[in-house]
Amino acid sequence: NYKAGRKPLRLNRAYANLTPEECSENKKWQQMRTMEYFNQMPIIQTYVPNIEADDVIAYVTSMSYYEGWQKIIISNDKDFMQLCNNETVLMRPVKKEVMTRKTIVEDIGIHPTNMALARAIVGDSSDNLPGIHGAGLATVAKRFK
Repeated sequence: NYKAGRKPLRLNRAYANLTPEECSENKKWQQMRTMEYFNQMPIIQTYVPNIEADDVIAYVTSMSYYEGWQKIIISNDKDFMQLCNNETVLMRPVKKEVMTRKTIVEDIGIHPTNMALARAIVGDSSDNLPGIHGAGLATVAKRFK
């Protein structure tokens, strides 16, 4: 399981006294409220049951319907770097950075279309990918040139 090494969710409220059913209901209520708030903003919402959000985001950014639109992915997940192009950028709030196709090539030396392969070679502890021993992004970038 690629999520096996992840830290547990840190909640900002005490839910220890709730039953599992109450926790589930509370989560649904919070999701509905968030959707209601987003309906008041110029934010497109997409929900696909039983599909992970990163897969939906990857699909939507590649849809021809949205060709010509500026797409902004707000996430700290480095996996989204592979989606960056002339129309799609990645905002990483924790790092306080905006990654574009150009900045990824300049900073890392790897084109976004090659990022998935590069990350598979290097490995990624957050996705539980071991990678090749001794391989780093700098080495991979040299080999890709």
